[in-house]
Amino acid sequence: MFGRLADLANLGNILKQMGEVKARMEAVRESLGAVRVRGEAGAGLVYVEMTGKLEVVGVHIEPELLNIEHKETLQTLLSAAFNDALSRAQDLAKEKMAEAVGDLKIPGITE
Repeated sequence: MFGRLADLANLGNILKQMGEVKARMEAVRESLGAVRVRGEAGAGLVYVEMTGKLEVVGVHIEPELLNIEHKETLQTLLSAAFNDALSRAQDLAKEKMAEAVGDLKIPGITE
């Protein structure tokens, strides 16, 4: 009988912590909109700036790549820069989410 009471108390604690986790994760999601990452290619000839929410906010292309003869090179570098920015933004989001829940002790999730 007392084991079931302990289980209920533990469940209440878990639900409380889950509420805290949800609030922290929402705060992180909001803050990611203000964070910028930069993905680049071609040693900086092309770069893309993106928020932590995966919104592209800027693209830079060095003028020498705008020559029509460099079309394929430019396309390749743009793809690489976008992918680099996306990867950095995703890594940042994972890191921030882990920080948000890292100190909570939730059986089966963090322990």
